[in-house]
Amino acid sequence: MKIFETAETLHLPDERVWVAGDWHGNAGWVRSVFRAMRRFDDRVETVLQLGDFWPTEEFLSVLDGEAKLAGFKRVLFLPGNHEPWPLLIQIEEDLAPGQAARISEVVWFLPRPFRFTVAGRRVLALGGAASVDKHWRTPGRDWWEEELITEQHEQAAVAGGPADVMLTHESPVSAVPEAQRILDDPPLAFRGEVQQTSAAQRERVERVWEGVQPKVLLHGHMHVFGDRELDDGRKVISLACDGMAGNVGVLDMATLELAPMPLTAF
Repeated sequence: MKIFETAETLHLPDERVWVAGDWHGNAGWVRSVFRAMRRFDDRVETVLQLGDFWPTEEFLSVLDGEAKLAGFKRVLFLPGNHEPWPLLIQIEEDLAPGQAARISEVVWFLPRPFRFTVAGRRVLALGGAASVDKHWRTPGRDWWEEELITEQHEQAAVAGGPADVMLTHESPVSAVPEAQRILDDPPLAFRGEVQQTSAAQRERVERVWEGVQPKVLLHGHMHVFGDRELDDGRKVISLACDGMAGNVGVLDMATLELAPMPLTAF
């Protein structure tokens, strides 16, 4: 995977940005959704994607072409759990430790953790999550333990201080109701050890969430759209996956309100 440039941080001027849930390397979905996004709001130039991105050469090529047509200047993604981890770990730990790396014309990879600003708002990105389907996968081929958020990632995220916005792949323990229903009654195949690992990952996200006190946390991974406002006014928003309503929405950086794009916009 080629690195075109790196950055210790980014300062984006955008007053509004797109936020997107899982794409799973789905080039067909990107073609459709980018064109719909442009029709829905043609003034937004930045996309923040919340993991399970899967950046193959083919996917990056399609994304670059569609981004140009849609007028998107940059797509920033944080890692999910289903990713080509050997490539991302090489960037995260060896080629550009602690730095964002541009890996195509418009696509930037955000390591764990990464801090940047958008319209002056402090943003913390913390990718990674547990694969509850790992027993269906082959270690070293389509599953890698590096997907997990580590204690080192957690401590580094908190040490960076307060943030206004937190972007994750994994849900916090303070889950939205739509995700909580799944967590309360998971399929039998997703119970036992994988359920425990998943819970431990959510606890890590929760500790960072409490440590940096963002006004809003947006995540993917659960493949559902929903939101939850806590008693202290902070909000958690879950984005759905490719092919589903609620996969993308426009985040206003002044109000930190998300306007989801409905499937009727296609």
